[in-house]
Amino acid sequence: MPEFLKQEILHYAKYLIEKHAQTESSLEQVEQPHGYGSWADQIVMSDDFDRRLEDLKNICNMELLLDTHAFLWYLLGDSNLGSKAKEAIDTKTGLYFSITRLWKISIKINVGKLQLNRPFEDFPKELQYINAQILPITVEDTEIYRSSSASSISFRSRSVRLAQSHSGSTDDESFACFD
Repeated sequence: MPEFLKQEILHYAKYLIEKHAQTESSLEQVEQPHGYGSWADQIVMSDDFDRRLEDLKNICNMELLLDTHAFLWYLLGDSNLGSKAKEAIDTKTGLYFSITRLWKISIKINVGKLQLNRPFEDFPKELQYINAQILPITVEDTEIYRSSSASSISFRSRSVRLAQSHSGSTDDESFACFD
């Protein structure tokens, strides 16, 4: 191949690399809106994603362990989220979200029951915006499951105990679960 063609190809390759880098950096600089309804038209949930949540009663002054539905419906601005649940999330106080819920969202995306039109990586930013503490799972947390049989403790109780272990609370009634 003649040298002038090699040079032309090299210049074109450099141009493409620079153009791609500029496009990528301009996408990173666009700050997405946060909060209620900020993901409208950005998430598509299948009809069988799960059942509808019922409005919660007596949620004032409680710490809240958010379920996947409550979080997604909040972001969508969906009317399936009850007004009391929305109000509780809007207070941005005492909110907890298990890392397992983000895992569930990943699984639902993978099996085609959930579609995102925004990056998955924006979810932690949304949780930060509503001041929700992401509850990790540690080796010590597995003691909750190992120390009790599946029939003697409900999933809700296990979730609440996990939240309590990270918050320092011991009062079962101090947590309301959106699940």
